[in-house]
Amino acid sequence: MKDMIEKRVRKILEDDVRARDDDNRLMVLYFQSVGYDADRSFREVMDDKSAPNRESVTRARRKLQEKYEHLRGTKYVRRLRAKREKEFREYARS
Repeated sequence: MKDMIEKRVRKILEDDVRARDDDNRLMVLYFQSVGYDADRSFREVMDDKSAPNRESVTRARRKLQEKYEHLRGTKYVRRLRAKREKEFREYARS
């Protein structure tokens, strides 16, 4: 099941750039990909014991984004650039 979750999440991240930074969007797209009806309330989907765990889906996203740079969102890139800029400024001052 873990591999199936990872494959679905990877497909979503490749197809939808906004899902790379937005876990709520990722979850909606994930549930649609496994056949959950969009008319059901979020609470009904979360109460369904056969539904995949939200943590499993977000864990798969983090794992994939760590492994594949092209799946990383803009927030990750901004954070990395800010960190490198700070390191460079410290280097330039010394």
